[in-house]
Amino acid sequence: MKIFKFGGGILKEPSSLKTLARVLSEFKHDELFIVVSAFDKTTNRLENLISDYYHNRQTFNDSFNSIKSFHFSFINQLDFHNFHPVINSLWQHFNDLKNKFEEYAGYPYEVLYDQVVSFGEVFSSSIIHHYLLDKGFDSYFLDARKTVSTDQHHRNACIDEDKTRKLILEEMNNGFHQITVTQGFIGFQQNGLTTTLGREGSDYTAAVLGAVMKADKVIIWKDVQGVFNADPKYYPWAVQIKEMNYDNAAELTGLGAKVLHHRTVQPVKKSRIPLEVRMFQEKSCCGTLITSQAEKFPDIPVIIHRKNKILFILTSLNGISPGQSTLEKIDLLCKKFNLEVNYKSIFQKSMFICLSQPVEPAMSLKEILEHEYKVEIVFGVMMVKVKNGNSEVFERIKNERKIIHEGISGGINYIFY
Repeated sequence: MKIFKFGGGILKEPSSLKTLARVLSEFKHDELFIVVSAFDKTTNRLENLISDYYHNRQTFNDSFNSIKSFHFSFINQLDFHNFHPVINSLWQHFNDLKNKFEEYAGYPYEVLYDQVVSFGEVFSSSIIHHYLLDKGFDSYFLDARKTVSTDQHHRNACIDEDKTRKLILEEMNNGFHQITVTQGFIGFQQNGLTTTLGREGSDYTAAVLGAVMKADKVIIWKDVQGVFNADPKYYPWAVQIKEMNYDNAAELTGLGAKVLHHRTVQPVKKSRIPLEVRMFQEKSCCGTLITSQAEKFPDIPVIIHRKNKILFILTSLNGISPGQSTLEKIDLLCKKFNLEVNYKSIFQKSMFICLSQPVEPAMSLKEILEHEYKVEIVFGVMMVKVKNGNSEVFERIKNERKIIHEGISGGINYIFY
């Protein structure tokens, strides 16, 4: 058995499903678990839909209909022989989505978030499953909201491998199909509520399923050739790393390398399952293979880009410079609002805090901090993390960019622009 993960970035156009079918046809003698993400930017659109629900009801219906139109337009551009099953399925899913806003209206933000945002993966997996059936594949739809068991942490849940293994085996007790299509990024907790695993969490799902199903290999299909020491979209001189061991991969993901979710490595390392990152469009590309046998790669510069960050710049209202106790207090507040802290630093009388999206809890944090600080927020910030950097690397990063802040934390250089 092999586990394949296909991200939303490579499944952003209807034509990509034809490529998907062609890739799968090359593995017709293997049992395959297919883990899919939401189609292109759907997660962002669903986050914006939640924001409209809270703050701008006048645009809520327009936002909802825009998401619906995107998906129905997507299937209308596919060469289905029979459209009825996929259309009926999609209508039901969108009705379920709209009902979630009424059903969970009084719940905390993070609970509503998971019930709503999880539908991105439900839409995409349903369309892919029906497309594969229509093309003659032996496909089975597995709902992760009933089979991937997690803890109770909304928006950043961890998977319980033992419970998940039991649930999947019970679901598949009538025998495995050649292809099983399921959702990445989502699961459920003990009380039945849907949970999500953190942005880019589909890689993590694939790795856990690899361990749970004792797979031969986990393959993460991407729009890049493999793992690089920097994003080749920003740096044409970036070097591909064709082989690395689990520890190297864990270090890169720990730094925030977007090519893999930071919790992807541990499940495959524990089960000693090879993990491969391959290019979706070019099957001739060799990709990057991650195993226990690979040698440690050299200490070359590693550059990690993460966009759309939120940078808080805090200045004390009483003129007293913030200290360690202030950072600890802010850590507790961020934990309360389930906000991921990417960076924090004190510089003279100001404090810099970099957070991940979404905006809603960040604004709640701002309201509390304004009692003690002058709060400036910069949205849409690019955060660059550099390890083993040199003057040439830093010059290339800063070239013709307006730098907001620079700092060092844990031996890593941070640049914000």
